Amino acid sequence: MSKVRQRRFAQRFTENISTLRSALETVDEAPGGSIHWTDLVKKMCSVNPSMWQINTMICYLRREHYLRRPERGVYTMSKRGAALLEALNDPAHREASM
Repeated sequence: MSKVRQRRFAQRFTENISTLRSALETVDEAPGGSIHWTDLVKKMCSVNPSMWQINTMICYLRREHYLRRPERGVYTMSKRGAALLEALNDPAHREASM
């Protein structure tokens, strides 16, 4: 793999981890532990302006059971999502991903 491709891959990986962390932190910090879809998207737009990437990330988190949707348009974090957020906020992981 060329150095340019390696740099692009590393940059995309870092952006995806940042978007993932932002989504989980937004749901975690929401009052009552739940957040509406529009509020989640608005807060994530400050990290990643691409609506497609945000929507894909939310779908991925739901599909892999990191986020739950107890009712239409409302999202909460599962235990699995809390464990992932804790791992992403681990100082050793932060140094490795940067």
